[in-house]
Amino acid sequence: MAATLPTRIVQAQAESLCPHDFLANLVQDELHRRADRLIERRVKHAGFRDRGRTLDNFDFAFNPRMDKKLIFELASCRFVAEQKDGLFLGPPGTGKSHLAQAIGLAAIHHGYDVLYREAHALVEQLADATLDGTRKDFLQQIGSAKLLIIDDLGMRKLPHTAAEDLLEVVMRRYERASTIMTSNRPDPAPVVWTRGLVRWQVTSEAGPSQQRGGTENASVHECWGAARSERPPGERGARRCGGGSPRF
Repeated sequence: MAATLPTRIVQAQAESLCPHDFLANLVQDELHRRADRLIERRVKHAGFRDRGRTLDNFDFAFNPRMDKKLIFELASCRFVAEQKDGLFLGPPGTGKSHLAQAIGLAAIHHGYDVLYREAHALVEQLADATLDGTRKDFLQQIGSAKLLIIDDLGMRKLPHTAAEDLLEVVMRRYERASTIMTSNRPDPAPVVWTRGLVRWQVTSEAGPSQQRGGTENASVHECWGAARSERPPGERGARRCGGGSPRF
């Protein structure tokens, strides 16, 4: 409040504001300051690899087939409110990590707690927590976030225990909170992970890449759907992306 007090005093004198309006402006300034600080703390806590990744600086023009409607629908975070999960698939350089982090930042602005971890880093943190005897606390922390982003699944070779560790994370959160995973592999995980996920396919096209001047573009469409029910994911059917898959 002190930071804006001199400016508000000048404004009050210039506009002949009554004391009520003067104090109301100061209170509004303080509320905005606290909201901004809360967002800053949540962004720092999320641990984004690239904090500057937003939808505003995502280059949609690099591929006209990229469906902005779907992307901005995800950024509305309705899927977080509905505790749904998703998987971005596509070749390296097609913007999966950028989109995932941008959606994570949008979720923070919608008031949700977000955690971002690269897959290999999450596995390493789980291993360290197991050695330290803090695995239970670590899993509770990971499980409490309203949105967890697991990035670059399959980018690096993981230890043989990684599948079970990541599966435990996903199953603890299933239908309790939302998880986004990104991968450059068409089948990045056992089917028990992907049942119930919505796959947002990022497909390659001829043209400039989002990374390092490559030659791959991307388009996004939903290509995996499975209705939620009370049954565990291993018992539900799913349909794979194919000739009849919807395009968005």
